[in-house]
Amino acid sequence: MPSHKTRLAAALGAATLTLTTLGACSTKTEEAATGASGGLATGPGVDDTAINLGILTDITGPFAAIDKQQNLGVQLYWDAKNAAGGVCEGRKVKLVTRDHSYDPQKAVSLYSDMSEQVLALQITVGSPTTLAVLPKLEQDGMLAVSMGWSPSLRDSASIVIPGTTYDIEMVNAVDYLIDQKKLAKGDKIGYIYLKGDYGEPGLKGATFAAEAHGMTVVSQQIDPSVSDLSGQVKQMRDAGVKALFLSAAGRQVSSAVAVADVEGLHVPIVVASPGFSPESLSTAAGKAMEERMLVVSSVAPFSGEGTGPAKVRELYAKAGTSSITPSLWTTLGYGAASVMDQAITQACANKDLTRAGLSKAFRQKGSYDTEQTTVPLDFSKPGLSPSAQTFVMKPAKDAEGGLKLVESGYTGADAKTFLAR
Repeated sequence: MPSHKTRLAAALGAATLTLTTLGACSTKTEEAATGASGGLATGPGVDDTAINLGILTDITGPFAAIDKQQNLGVQLYWDAKNAAGGVCEGRKVKLVTRDHSYDPQKAVSLYSDMSEQVLALQITVGSPTTLAVLPKLEQDGMLAVSMGWSPSLRDSASIVIPGTTYDIEMVNAVDYLIDQKKLAKGDKIGYIYLKGDYGEPGLKGATFAAEAHGMTVVSQQIDPSVSDLSGQVKQMRDAGVKALFLSAAGRQVSSAVAVADVEGLHVPIVVASPGFSPESLSTAAGKAMEERMLVVSSVAPFSGEGTGPAKVRELYAKAGTSSITPSLWTTLGYGAASVMDQAITQACANKDLTRAGLSKAFRQKGSYDTEQTTVPLDFSKPGLSPSAQTFVMKPAKDAEGGLKLVESGYTGADAKTFLAR
C-alpha cells in the first residue's frame, strides 16, 4: 500500500492538483437530503462515513502558484483531521476540486457541476469568480469560504471571509507607513490595481487614509492579461510618488518591482497578499523586494509565530510535498479548513448537518480561533468585516515561505473611522 507521503504527493504535486470526481449517484444525494443518521439531519454531500467539501480554485490561471499552495494547506489540515478520527461522529472529509482558471463564466459552470455533490465550498478562489457564483450559492443555501477579501461579499449569508477586507487592509497599510515616517502630508501615493473586487476596494481604502492625512493617490488600472508594467511604473515615477501600492497578480508585481528598481523609483512598495509568491524572490525583482517591499495580509506567514503556523510547518515537513513551495497561502488553507471544521462541529452538536444547519451553526458560533494562522475572526455581526487587524510582512529569501513577520495584529488609526462611515 502506498505511504501517506506518496499518496499526498501524488494528489498535490507537479503542475496541478488532482481533480476529484465523486461516484455518488443522484439517488444517494436525494436520500441524504431528506434522511437522518442516528438523529443527525443530513444534506447533500453527507453520508454515514463522509462529508464532501468543494474546492473551486485557480490552478492554471494567473493565481495558480499561490492557489496550489493554498490547496495544499487545506489538504494538510483535513488529512491530519481524518487520521485523528475525522469529524462529526467519525466522518472523513473528502475534497472535490475544480479549476476555473480565474474565469467567472467557467466558475459558474463548474459550480453547477459539483453543487449537488458537496455540503459546502471549503474554498472559492477570487473575488470576480466568487461574485459570479454567488447567486447560485445563495439559491442553494451553500456556505462557502471565500479566498478573497472583497467587501462586496460581506452581506451574503453564504460567504465566509477569513480575514480583514481589502479596503480596511489598505487603510492600515497607509497608516503603517505614516507611523514609520515613510509618508507625510503633501505626499503622493501611487496605486496600480486590477479592475474589480480585488483591486478597487484596496484603492478605495488607501485613498480614504491618504486624504485623511493631506495626501493624494495617483492610480493606474490594469487588466489581468497585462504582464509588463513598465509604462505604469514610469508614470508613477514621473508623478513623484513617495510610495507604490499594488493590488495585482504575482507576475505583475514582479514586473513592477523590477521596473521601479531600474527606473530609480526607490520608494516603499506595499503589496496585497495575492500579489506575492515566494517564487518571485528568485526573479530579477527579488533583491528589490527584500529591500523595499511590504506585504499586508490577514494571514500569518508560513514562518509565523503561534501554534497554528508551527503545526502547518510540521505537517508540511511530514507530508513530503516539496514540489509545492510553502507560503502564507499554505497557512491560509489550513486556517480556512479550521474555520470549516469548527462550523461543522457546531452543526453536528446541533444534530443538523444540512446546508441550512451548517449556515446556522456558523453564525451561532460567532468567534473562531485559527491558532494565529489568521487574524482573530468574529462573524457574529453579519455585514461587517470579521476583523480590522493586519499582518505586516517583509519578503526574505532566508525565511520559510519567503516572508518574515514585521508586525502582528496592526490596526491603523483610521480604520475605526473608515468602518464607521
